[in-house]
Amino acid sequence: MSFWMHLVKISPAHLPAIREQPGVLLDLFSDDGDAEPPAGFDRATDLLEFQFRPEEENLDHHHWLTTVHRVGEALGEDFDHGDLFAVGPDQVANIAGTLPGDSPVKEFFTDAAGEGRAVVGGLG
Repeated sequence: MSFWMHLVKISPAHLPAIREQPGVLLDLFSDDGDAEPPAGFDRATDLLEFQFRPEEENLDHHHWLTTVHRVGEALGEDFDHGDLFAVGPDQVANIAGTLPGDSPVKEFFTDAAGEGRAVVGGLG
Protein backbone atom coordinates (compact mmCIF):
# COMPACT_ATOMS: atom_id res chain seq x y z
CA MET A 1 0.00 0.00 0.00
CA SER A 2 1.25 3.50 -0.74
CA PHE A 3 0.21 7.02 0.13
CA TRP A 4 0.81 10.46 -1.27
CA MET A 5 1.84 13.08 1.25
CA HIS A 6 1.11 16.65 0.19
CA LEU A 7 2.90 19.44 2.05
CA VAL A 8 2.70 23.19 1.45
CA LYS A 9 4.84 25.93 3.02
CA ILE A 10 2.82 29.03 3.90
CA SER A 11 3.24 32.24 5.82
CA PRO A 12 1.97 31.91 9.40
CA ALA A 13 -0.20 34.94 8.60
CA HIS A 14 -2.25 32.67 6.29
CA LEU A 15 -3.04 30.09 9.01
CA PRO A 16 -6.23 31.80 10.28
CA ALA A 17 -7.74 31.83 6.77
CA ILE A 18 -6.78 28.19 6.20
CA ARG A 19 -8.28 27.21 9.56
CA GLU A 20 -11.53 28.87 8.43
CA GLN A 21 -11.54 27.22 4.99
CA PRO A 22 -9.16 24.25 4.99
CA GLY A 23 -10.63 22.99 1.71
CA VAL A 24 -8.65 25.69 -0.11
CA LEU A 25 -5.58 23.48 0.44
CA LEU A 26 -6.99 20.95 -2.01
CA ASP A 27 -6.63 23.59 -4.73
CA LEU A 28 -3.00 24.18 -3.75
CA PHE A 29 -2.27 20.47 -4.17
CA SER A 30 -3.51 20.63 -7.75
CA ASP A 31 -2.47 23.08 -10.44
CA ASP A 32 -6.02 23.12 -11.83
CA GLY A 33 -7.73 24.35 -8.65
CA ASP A 34 -10.24 27.18 -8.60
CA ALA A 35 -8.96 29.07 -5.57
CA GLU A 36 -6.35 31.79 -5.85
CA PRO A 37 -3.13 30.69 -4.09
CA PRO A 38 -1.88 32.79 -1.17
CA ALA A 39 0.33 35.76 -2.03
CA GLY A 40 3.90 34.66 -2.62
CA PHE A 41 3.02 30.97 -3.15
CA ASP A 42 5.37 29.27 -5.63
CA ARG A 43 4.43 25.69 -6.59
CA ALA A 44 8.03 24.89 -7.49
CA THR A 45 9.42 25.63 -4.02
CA ASP A 46 6.43 25.71 -1.66
CA LEU A 47 4.79 22.38 -2.53
CA LEU A 48 6.17 18.91 -1.85
CA GLU A 49 4.31 15.79 -2.93
CA PHE A 50 5.86 12.41 -2.41
CA GLN A 51 4.82 8.79 -2.48
CA PHE A 52 5.46 6.78 0.64
CA ARG A 53 5.29 3.01 1.00
CA PRO A 54 5.38 2.09 4.70
CA GLU A 55 6.00 -1.59 3.99
CA GLU A 56 9.21 -0.76 2.09
CA GLU A 57 10.38 1.16 5.14
CA ASN A 58 9.37 -1.75 7.43
CA LEU A 59 6.86 0.49 9.19
CA ASP A 60 3.54 -0.61 10.58
CA HIS A 61 0.73 0.94 8.50
CA HIS A 62 -1.48 1.89 11.46
CA HIS A 63 1.40 3.24 13.54
CA TRP A 64 2.63 5.40 10.67
CA LEU A 65 -0.81 6.90 9.99
CA THR A 66 -1.31 7.63 13.69
CA THR A 67 2.10 9.29 13.92
CA VAL A 68 1.50 11.48 10.88
CA HIS A 69 -1.82 12.71 12.18
CA ARG A 70 -0.50 13.54 15.64
CA VAL A 71 1.73 16.15 14.06
CA GLY A 72 0.31 19.64 14.19
CA GLU A 73 -3.33 20.61 14.31
CA ALA A 74 -6.16 18.73 12.58
CA LEU A 75 -8.12 21.17 10.43
CA GLY A 76 -11.42 19.29 10.33
CA GLU A 77 -11.35 18.71 6.57
CA ASP A 78 -11.14 15.05 5.56
CA PHE A 79 -8.48 14.17 3.01
CA ASP A 80 -8.40 10.46 2.09
CA HIS A 81 -6.45 9.19 5.13
CA GLY A 82 -7.45 11.61 7.88
CA ASP A 83 -7.77 15.34 8.32
CA LEU A 84 -5.72 17.99 6.63
CA PHE A 85 -3.28 19.37 9.19
CA ALA A 86 -1.30 22.50 9.98
CA VAL A 87 2.08 22.73 11.68
CA GLY A 88 3.11 26.11 13.09
CA PRO A 89 6.62 27.53 12.61
CA ASP A 90 7.87 26.37 16.03
CA GLN A 91 6.81 22.79 15.35
CA VAL A 92 8.27 22.99 11.83
CA ALA A 93 11.69 23.75 13.32
CA ASN A 94 11.37 20.84 15.78
CA ILE A 95 10.34 18.44 13.01
CA ALA A 96 13.21 19.60 10.80
CA GLY A 97 15.63 18.82 13.61
CA THR A 98 14.33 15.29 14.13
CA LEU A 99 13.97 14.03 10.56
CA PRO A 100 16.69 11.54 9.69
CA GLY A 101 19.23 11.73 6.91
CA ASP A 102 19.28 13.57 3.65
CA SER A 103 15.80 13.49 2.20
CA PRO A 104 13.49 15.86 0.30
CA VAL A 105 11.17 15.93 3.34
CA LYS A 106 13.97 16.98 5.71
CA GLU A 107 15.11 19.61 3.20
CA PHE A 108 11.53 20.90 2.85
CA PHE A 109 11.03 21.24 6.62
CA THR A 110 14.52 22.72 7.09
CA ASP A 111 13.81 25.34 4.42
CA ALA A 112 10.40 26.11 5.95
CA ALA A 113 11.99 26.48 9.39
CA GLY A 114 14.69 28.79 8.03
CA GLU A 115 12.01 30.90 6.35
CA GLY A 116 9.85 31.03 9.51
CA ARG A 117 6.96 29.39 7.65
CA ALA A 118 4.18 27.03 8.66
CA VAL A 119 3.51 23.74 6.86
CA VAL A 120 0.05 22.46 5.99
CA GLY A 121 -0.77 19.18 4.33
CA GLY A 122 -2.56 15.92 4.13
CA LEU A 123 -2.11 12.25 3.40
CA GLY A 124 -3.88 11.08 0.26
